[in-house]
Amino acid sequence: MNNSRYFWHCRRDTSQPMTLLSLLPLLALLISLALSTPALADPPGRIGRVAWLSEPGSLTLDRRSSGETFRAPLNQPLTSGDVVRTDRNARAEIQIGSMTLRLDSDTALELMRIDDERVSVFLRNGGSIVKLPSPETVREFELNSSDGRFTARDTGIFRVEADGNGTAATTYDGTLHFMANDAAFAIQAGERATIWYAGQTHYRLTSPVSDDFMRWSAARDQRPLANASSRYVSPEMTGAEDLDDYGDWAETPDYGPLWIPRAVAVDWAPYRTGHWAWVAPWGWSWVGHEPWGFAPFHYGRWVQYRGRWGWVPGTRIARPVYAPAMVAWSAAPGVSVSLTFGRAPTAGWFPLAPREVYVPFYRSSPDYVRRVNRAHVTHIDNVDVIVRRPHDAGRHTRYVHRDFRRDTPHAAPPRPL
Repeated sequence: MNNSRYFWHCRRDTSQPMTLLSLLPLLALLISLALSTPALADPPGRIGRVAWLSEPGSLTLDRRSSGETFRAPLNQPLTSGDVVRTDRNARAEIQIGSMTLRLDSDTALELMRIDDERVSVFLRNGGSIVKLPSPETVREFELNSSDGRFTARDTGIFRVEADGNGTAATTYDGTLHFMANDAAFAIQAGERATIWYAGQTHYRLTSPVSDDFMRWSAARDQRPLANASSRYVSPEMTGAEDLDDYGDWAETPDYGPLWIPRAVAVDWAPYRTGHWAWVAPWGWSWVGHEPWGFAPFHYGRWVQYRGRWGWVPGTRIARPVYAPAMVAWSAAPGVSVSLTFGRAPTAGWFPLAPREVYVPFYRSSPDYVRRVNRAHVTHIDNVDVIVRRPHDAGRHTRYVHRDFRRDTPHAAPPRPL
């Protein structure tokens, strides 16, 4: 399917002519669905991203929501239904909040569910090392294979491998629990369980193997921890781990904590180097080409400070809500009540400044609008207008960065394979 369009297909009885009067009920239904905003329609606040690639273009993304397949770039947002596949001799790292999933070569992993309550993945084949750093991630994470389900009892680092002959699971730190219809047991630190099914579930406990994948993962864990950033942003902000490696923090009287990226061009500006990608249910989402370009483009606000652009995360929130791009638009970004969705955005966009309200152009509830803005705006007067008529919500707003406007996409979305 083409990456830039989605179509509704309707089947009808061709023996009966379709008149304008017969279409009125359908049109009324479409309009009512577009204007209604039930809480259940809110998108999740949690998101995953492609955090590291051994080489560009080495990770393939199969997107169930659209049926498209393409090479996923760094910082590509990942959500429920996505399947990622590493090439031969390639590795990748996926981040979901503070969770880290490292993929060995020739690995296929399905992201079954990523939302505010649970992260559930299915290892189709290959190997994955999972790092769960907090009790919250332990409670909410599960990894499945064709042989059963793995959950963690403690924070730690775990490894699961799957092929046509069975599943192997290793606990490097913590305790892992395995469950199948006819078996359940724990895998303690320093143990490796080989699991297979032959009429019933069998398993054997041995010592962990030492190989290149394990050593590579251990080397990744030797990187300095984001100590400075953790004071200002939650580790559950996807992409926050990169902030200390690529920028510096300053305390400002007007905006509070401010992060300034290092090693950028003199004329660098936010939302200039990247491209738009369609990610359901949010729609067009910004994919920054900077190696650190996830957290600062999906949370917080931007400000010009002493002649440089700086990112303002706002109030520290335990789990901030993801947005496809913290920008305002000079016109609607290709979203309307019509039979064709996903037309590439051609309107101008510009970064939001501190205390400016982010307006979602996708279906959401008043509660969602408040939550996605909570780090910067404590009270929103026109929340009902934002929900029901987002095109009108910012029409008379005096945006600080309105003169800094992008009029056309910097780059096209990834081409389908």
